[in-house]
Amino acid sequence: MRQVSRLTSILAASVILMLPLGKTFALAATGNAQTTGTTKQSAACTKLNNVLNTLNNNVNSRVAQITAQRQANAAKLAQNRSSWDSQIAAAQANWDNTRSQEFTALMQKATTSQEQAAVTAFENSIDAAVTARRTANENARDSYRSAVDAAIAANQAEINTAIANLQASYADAVTAAQTSCSSGTAYSSVATTLKASLQQAKATFVSSKPATGSLSTTVKSLAATKLAAEQTNDQTFKAAVNAAQQQLKTAFGGKSV
Repeated sequence: MRQVSRLTSILAASVILMLPLGKTFALAATGNAQTTGTTKQSAACTKLNNVLNTLNNNVNSRVAQITAQRQANAAKLAQNRSSWDSQIAAAQANWDNTRSQEFTALMQKATTSQEQAAVTAFENSIDAAVTARRTANENARDSYRSAVDAAIAANQAEINTAIANLQASYADAVTAAQTSCSSGTAYSSVATTLKASLQQAKATFVSSKPATGSLSTTVKSLAATKLAAEQTNDQTFKAAVNAAQQQLKTAFGGKSV
């Protein structure tokens, strides 16, 4: 589970996007107290042209941060996987060497052709059990990683959609405000309506993006599935080893070898 803990911490930062609107509201409200004449009304309406730029700049700045974090996460995830694979390969190579030495020592104990044949059969059975467990574990690990990658991609796609919808809602809100302002609606009313629309857009964004921690929860569930598969593989391996040991002991007349 050490690998899962590192993975969930890597992913934790990738689902957050906060978009402060305080300055934007202040910009939208500029001129409220003095929009009493046609000229001032027109000047106030013109200020709306800056609102959408400010909103988009806020969003784009946060998107750039998210993109950089995603790239860092992907690099860290790849590094962790490569490191884990190297550790597994080293452990397997060490075990293969130890097993080979034990087989050699076991064959030296065989004093008859029947015992030698039994040792060879035992070696073949153990090698087959080792290969089967490794293959099964590799399949479980590959399935886990593929599922994690799919979960990350789905999470990112959901965030991307929420951001795109947010920007579209911002654009609609500002366009509506510009139209209303140009038609003569008092700027104070326009600003109030715009502020409410922007707040609603942000609220919709917050409710539509993935919940904080949802990706980590998915990864932990996938890790539990992988662990269960590996435990089953271990049980199958132990059963095969026990059966091979029993056959070898029988061939040696019940003696411990």
